[in-house]
Amino acid sequence: MLAYASILFLETGASVESSLSDIAMPLVPRTATLCDLLKMNYKVEHQSNDNGTSMLSHWHGIRDGYIGLLVYRLKWGGPLAVQQFCASGLPQLIINLLGDNSVVDSQDVVGLSPVGVFWTVSCLTHCLPGGSVTFRQILLQNDNVACIRDLVSDAHLKPLKYWEGPGGGKSGVKDIINAVIDFLAFPFVAVQNATSLPSTTASISSGHLLNVGSPGAKICSKDSDIMKAIRENMEKYTKILVEVGIPSIILCCADALELKDTQRPVAFLAKMTSQY
Repeated sequence: MLAYASILFLETGASVESSLSDIAMPLVPRTATLCDLLKMNYKVEHQSNDNGTSMLSHWHGIRDGYIGLLVYRLKWGGPLAVQQFCASGLPQLIINLLGDNSVVDSQDVVGLSPVGVFWTVSCLTHCLPGGSVTFRQILLQNDNVACIRDLVSDAHLKPLKYWEGPGGGKSGVKDIINAVIDFLAFPFVAVQNATSLPSTTASISSGHLLNVGSPGAKICSKDSDIMKAIRENMEKYTKILVEVGIPSIILCCADALELKDTQRPVAFLAKMTSQY
């Protein structure tokens, strides 16, 4: 599953379904199957055992492949795939995986490498359009937002910069910062697109940069349930961002980026400021 997910993510630059996605989707396990695999306890073994059976490399986590395929299913499976995922209550489990990087018990570990963490944040972002309940459960909880915040803290970014495997280095730092911003900017992007502001206005208010690749861009005024929840709770959400220290963290993490890559963090702060 890890190898399959890695191959599929070679298509991450595609903004529309490609011929590969048409072929690949039927071969991706069902959402329920992937969710069941995520819930299982695992003892991680990275080298070949006595019988010569190949184990996972040191560069990957035991749950990376499941998360990678889950992101692909949520991205290309349409609204039904998102609704099934949210109805299963898995978004909170995904957040719990991100928040627990220690050994769960003597035999089980979380099993997410840096690339797995990136895929996990992407998974959460793609499930946000799943309805008002999911929005409230994920983004209107201080602990959940703080968990995502920690992924762009110095404590996480500094070792990530020196990680030599997939998902590490300067590109890995940029990817996780952009993924976190996509997650946190979801309500702002949804409101921006639902109001159908002219493109010039969207650009001035930093909407254009945040729209790129965001599931929030697919939300429109017709999605009355989730748009009502977002509008009613925007003040509360912005207050949560301030309470958990998001503005200062985003400013600090921008120091880890090259100048040309700081546009999205700045755009997010501009959008947040305009709402506060």
